[in-house]
Amino acid sequence: MVFIKTSPFLKGRLRGILNPPSFSKSLALKVSHLCHSERSEESVLSPSESAFFVVSLLRMTFEAKPLLREGGRGIGFLNYANIVLMRNTRVTGKRLQDIYQRLMDVYGPQHWWPAEAPFEVMVGAILTQSAAWLNVEKAIANLKAAKALSPQELRRLSPPELANLIRPCGYYNAKAGKLKSLVQWLGECYEDNLNKLFASSIGQLRQQLLSVYGIGQETADSIILYAANKPVFVIDAYTRRIISRIGLAPDSNSYTAYQSLFMENLPADAGLFNEYHALLVYLGKNVCRHRPLCRQCCLQNICHFSFPQNSV
Repeated sequence: MVFIKTSPFLKGRLRGILNPPSFSKSLALKVSHLCHSERSEESVLSPSESAFFVVSLLRMTFEAKPLLREGGRGIGFLNYANIVLMRNTRVTGKRLQDIYQRLMDVYGPQHWWPAEAPFEVMVGAILTQSAAWLNVEKAIANLKAAKALSPQELRRLSPPELANLIRPCGYYNAKAGKLKSLVQWLGECYEDNLNKLFASSIGQLRQQLLSVYGIGQETADSIILYAANKPVFVIDAYTRRIISRIGLAPDSNSYTAYQSLFMENLPADAGLFNEYHALLVYLGKNVCRHRPLCRQCCLQNICHFSFPQNSV
C-alpha cells in the first residue's frame, strides 16, 4: 500500500493537471479530493496508481527531480514539494482487518463450507466450478441418495452413471472425469486416507493437488482451507472484484498476487481465512454484484468504486 501526503503548495500544482484530467477516473478522484481539502491530507494509492501519479508529475512539471531510494524500490521524494510516497504493509493489514470486521459485524459467521466430511468438501470444490452452489447441493444430494459419496463408490461408477448423478451442477461430463481422476489419485497415492494426505505441508499438499487433472489453484486452495483446515487464502472472482473496487488491488491481476495481498498482511489463521473468504463471497453475491448495490454496502465509505455514485 502507498500513502500520498500533500501540502498546500503541492495542491496548487496538482489542480493545474487535473483539467483536462491526466489520470484514470479513480486516481483523479483521489487526487481531486486531496486538492480541494482545506488542510494537508493523506490518501491511499495502489502501487500502480502511485507509479503513474509520479510519472505524470514528472512529465508535467519540468523542475521535478525524483530521488530513488532503497535500491530503486522506493518511490522517493520530489524535491520541489512536500510529497511523500511510502510502502506500508501495516496499513494494508489494518485496512484488510477493518474490512473483515465490518463484514463480520453486519453478516456474522457464514459457517462455510457446508459439508458433513472432508471428502464431501473435495467433491464440492470440483462440482462448484462454474456452478451456483444451489445446483451443487442438488448434485451432492444425488450422490448421497445413491450412496456414492466416497472414493470407493465413485471409482465403481461408470463415467455416464456419475455424470447423470451430478447433472444439476452443469458441465457434468467434464466434472465426472475430474472426480474420477481425483479418486483414482487418492486411492493410488494415499489409499483413500485423507489424514495421510492432509499431513503434508501446505506447499506439498498444494503441489500434489495441482497435479491432479481438473484441479486448479482456487479448487486446490478450497480443499486445503476447508477440508484440510490449513491457512491458505482462497481467491475467486468475488474477492477480486471487491478488493479492486475498494482500491487494494495488487499490481498484478494474477491469482498469486491477490493471494499474497491477504497472506502477507493477515495472521496465518485458518479460521480467519475461512470466515473472511466466505464473507467476501456473500457480499459479492448479494451486494457487490456486477451492477453493485453500493448504498446497501457496509464498505461504502471506504470504497473508491462508490465515490462517483455518492457525488451525484
